[in-house]
Amino acid sequence: MSVDRVTSHYAPEGFEQRIDDAIRAAGLNPQHFSALDIAPMDEFHLGGLDATHRVAQWLAIGPGDRVLDVGAGLGGPARAVASQMECQVTGMDLTPQYVALGNKLSARCGLASRVTLVEGDVTKDLPDQAFDAAMMLHVGMNIADKTAVFLAVRRALVPGARFVVYDVMSSTGRPLEYPVPWSATEDTSFVESPDQYIEKLEVTGFNIETQGSLLELAMGVLAAARARAEAHGPPPLGLHVLFEDEYKARFANLIAALNAGDIAPIMIVARAA
Repeated sequence: MSVDRVTSHYAPEGFEQRIDDAIRAAGLNPQHFSALDIAPMDEFHLGGLDATHRVAQWLAIGPGDRVLDVGAGLGGPARAVASQMECQVTGMDLTPQYVALGNKLSARCGLASRVTLVEGDVTKDLPDQAFDAAMMLHVGMNIADKTAVFLAVRRALVPGARFVVYDVMSSTGRPLEYPVPWSATEDTSFVESPDQYIEKLEVTGFNIETQGSLLELAMGVLAAARARAEAHGPPPLGLHVLFEDEYKARFANLIAALNAGDIAPIMIVARAA
């Protein structure tokens, strides 16, 4: 997936104004709110904030540790981990609009000193041995060359650091129906199996510690959100803010594939050798 196609997919025209409007519609002061307040909108992965907390626990970090967030988006997981673990998080993302707005959101949450988002390509722009842990949440589906990314992350980590990958992965190899949240078409989607991830992690200098599915957690979060929407209508803050009219089709195809067992949200915990 080219940089231009990534940025146009994740940051369509007018998205920043929609986000500002949604924050106001939620009754929040647009200049001062907590990371928890906006989590329904900027935790852009299955399981939302609950899944991010699982990732944070597996990172095995503490106050002052330096964490890399690969493909940080608006910075929701980075802010959640920084708040929960009292660490420093650097998020790198290809989308300049996300980086700029994400840094504004961190400042408004009072987390500018702990969370920094930077525009860049992780395969080219990461410093060597600069981080004590790394995470990647629902990013690999947009990466054709995962080996290059994993190799760059390994170089950026100190020996013994953990790298937690949480992605939608293939269970059957069957083709998906598009659009889905990460891609409008098949030619820009790179969903792979857990075995393929593990092979690429191992050849780039990681030892696998554990892996597991968060499908039950994710489906529970989706069911609860659907029940709330049916009872009260869609909330002001949610992932629908980012996708507008495409939201229903994208998530209908995602849920159908999850229910069919073709994909699952898988977490892999690796340690830098």
